[in-house]
Formats: sequence, C-alpha cells, structure tokens
Amino acid sequence: MLLFVFQCSRIIDVEVVQANTTKYFQREMDELRKTMSREVTKTTVKVAKMVVAENGLPVAEPLEDVILIGNVSMEKAQRAVNKTHEGSVTVFGVETETQVYEMAVEDFIKHATLKVQEPEVVQA
Repeated sequence: MLLFVFQCSRIIDVEVVQANTTKYFQREMDELRKTMSREVTKTTVKVAKMVVAENGLPVAEPLEDVILIGNVSMEKAQRAVNKTHEGSVTVFGVETETQVYEMAVEDFIKHATLKVQEPEVVQA
C-alpha cells in the first residue's frame, strides 16, 4: 500500500514538472517571437592625413575615425577612405568589433521598408 502511494505521488510530480516545463518554454517562445536580433560586424578605421611639417618632414595628422560595416581589411579600408577624403590620407589601423543588436518585432515593422518580390517571368 505504501509503495502504491509513493508511485502515485511520483506520477503527479512528473505531471507537475511537465506542466511547469511546458509553461516555461511557452514563455520563452513568446519572448522570442516578440524580439528579433542581428549580429553586426563593424570596423573602426584609424585615419591620418599626411602633411609636411615646418622642418620639411612628413607628419601624420590624425583625423576622425571612420566606421565601416563588415570585417574590412587595411587594403579595403584604404580604398574606401581614398574615395571619401581629399588629399593624402593614410589608414594606420583597423579595429573590428562584432555586436548583437536586438529590437522588438513591432518596432522593426514600423521602421523597416517592405521588400516586394516581383514575380518571375517564365518564357515558353
């Protein structure tokens, strides 16, 4: 008789655990549906303008850092900086950082532009 009671209470415990686990995962799934996240890599480019000092030697005059999206090499950063800056500008360092951004799905829908796919034309 004691064994039967123990087994019944054990069955109830398993059902309680299953019910609590289901509620927990349902809450987690609801939270996942409410937000979306995106991993973004950006590269900070250290830039300097080459100027001639009073003594006639070239000197690097630091400029404001340039932020580029993606993992950008020194060579690609130099090409991008040459397009946006006048004169002799040199890249002397790149620092890459990856971060995860999160946003509510409702906010994403408010700020995003709807991408409309045009139907494919099939020629016979």
